[in-house]
Amino acid sequence: MRIILAGICVCLLFLTTVQIGVSQPAELPTWDIGDTWAMGTSDIDLTFAMTSEGITFDTTVSGSYYVVYEVVGIEEQEYMVDATGGIEITMDMDISGQASGSMQMEMVTKMDGTLYYTKDELAVNRADVAMGLEIEFSGSFMAEGQTGSLDGSLDASSDMSITYNPPFDLFDFPITVGESWTTESVATVTGSVSGSVSIKVKAAGEDYSISEPISEPIYETVDMSLSVSCPGTVDIPLASTCYKLVVSGTGLAQASPFMPAETLYYSPDRGFIIASEASFSEALSGASLGLEESIPYLGDITWGEEAITSSSVTEQEAQDALAGMGAKGIDLVLIGAIVAIVIVAIAAVLVVVRRRLA
Repeated sequence: MRIILAGICVCLLFLTTVQIGVSQPAELPTWDIGDTWAMGTSDIDLTFAMTSEGITFDTTVSGSYYVVYEVVGIEEQEYMVDATGGIEITMDMDISGQASGSMQMEMVTKMDGTLYYTKDELAVNRADVAMGLEIEFSGSFMAEGQTGSLDGSLDASSDMSITYNPPFDLFDFPITVGESWTTESVATVTGSVSGSVSIKVKAAGEDYSISEPISEPIYETVDMSLSVSCPGTVDIPLASTCYKLVVSGTGLAQASPFMPAETLYYSPDRGFIIASEASFSEALSGASLGLEESIPYLGDITWGEEAITSSSVTEQEAQDALAGMGAKGIDLVLIGAIVAIVIVAIAAVLVVVRRRLA
């Protein structure tokens, strides 16, 4: 289930500013219970397109995202860090080609998870992740000269544990401008995912429906090998001077289930990552929450060039934004999975309808 993590993370993606001069090395920080870091954005603005059997889906995504980290426990060798957050998404889709029409989706989720960091390196030792997903969507279309409408829903939940052997040391303290390093680990992901997807269609005086269960165990091991470099520092509001870390290699999604970004910004003053950024394609590519076998209609996707970003904010600002999202009690979700699942499901329905009307 690499694709689930590809993103559960996608969801902590942050903004860069301008580089400044070289600073003293950033040393290993010491955390205390109650330490918090908050990040977010109210300006998600993304696009992508998919083509499946002559039908093209041009999609725009807008919304907001906020997250708060808090140190909630300190053991002899570990810090326990809770992450809570939420994402509010509106998706508008134009359908063209051998079928035409439009689709709309609105979704609000909340997230909850725990990360365990080693005290001697600030390396990720393990993570516990509870995931939930609830989507409702509707729209209208024309296929083979016939008009129709469709609506549907998707519900899924998952519990996962991730262990890293050895603990995944992304930072390699002390951090010095101009240095590069490689870090390796094996991530073992265990758990399960279950749920269902259901779509109803009305066209040419007939009703069609697709209902697919989702039930899969999760077990995967990923050999992680990432290269990290620190080309310089940047100034970021609420954090002063930060070290820019550029990350590439194998296992980026598993490096941290809440932060699979290509660029991270570490604040020595705050003692943690307080901003980052990742490409839209990295966040969304391949994310289908296990539906790729049960609904085999995923076509060619052209991802937008935008980055999903958020910046350092105050804890109060993040908490206020989360309180105003009006979530349905969902726990944790990956934006990549949300968008890809909906597109796969809708594509499946329109392909089936067009075949039956032909």
